[in-house]
Amino acid sequence: MITQLVRSELRALIFDVLNIAHRLEAIDILLSNEQSATSIQPIANSQQPSTTNSQPEARSPQPELPEARSPQPALPEAIINAVCTALDVTIDDLKNGKRTERLADARALLSYFLMQNTRLKLVEIIKLMGLKNHSSVITHLKKVKELSSVDKHFADKKNKVENLINKL
Repeated sequence: MITQLVRSELRALIFDVLNIAHRLEAIDILLSNEQSATSIQPIANSQQPSTTNSQPEARSPQPELPEARSPQPALPEAIINAVCTALDVTIDDLKNGKRTERLADARALLSYFLMQNTRLKLVEIIKLMGLKNHSSVITHLKKVKELSSVDKHFADKKNKVENLINKL
């Protein structure tokens, strides 16, 4: 009985170690594509967006986006402010980790518009938003793409943010 329990726990542990190794390998690939770090202040630590204009020069491979990128990149701080204004949320709301639909939609739209309208790399968006890994951003992108075509209320939110960003 004890032997079976130990074997079961050992299998679970080995699976977890292999899973972590796979994730570390994926992170190494993402980080190896990053040639320069930026001085963007993460949302998780910021109280007020800064107005620095440091844009990265090199690009890492990005997930496929539903639309073309903006020809003239916007500042990440301006996009954060546009999302907060359009959806009536605060920066503190975005970083608090609550999973209400309103805040989850705001985070998804923020990820989407940061990818669309800035030249930030995926790794930089992760740091800026205080996310744990790249899968969060990729999930946000898929969510926006899928819900925009199915959910009218979500599409209205997206259009409201998009209109504010286009006015920048």
